[in-house]
Amino acid sequence: MNVMRTGASLLAASLYCVPAHATLEYTTEKTDGGYVVVLVQGEFEYSDDLTRFRSELSDQGASVVAFHSSGGNIAKAMELAASYEPLN
Repeated sequence: MNVMRTGASLLAASLYCVPAHATLEYTTEKTDGGYVVVLVQGEFEYSDDLTRFRSELSDQGASVVAFHSSGGNIAKAMELAASYEPLN
C-alpha cells in the first residue's frame, strides 16, 4: 500500500517538474508612419526568457509594443512590462 501511495505521489510531483516551453514570439514591423512596433504573441509562461524582447526593443528602436495573447503567467507579463520604458 505504501509503495503504491509513494509511486502515485512521485508521479503527481513529476507532472509539476516537467519543463514548460516558452511560447512567446516577437515580431517587429515598421508602420507607414515610421513607428517601429514589436508584437508580442503567445501565452506568458514562467520559463519565458525576455532577453530577446529587450533586444528587439533596443536594437530596432521600437516605440510601440502590441500584444496578441490569451494570458498566462501574470508575474512574467509584469516582468515584461517593467522592462519596457517608453521613449519620451
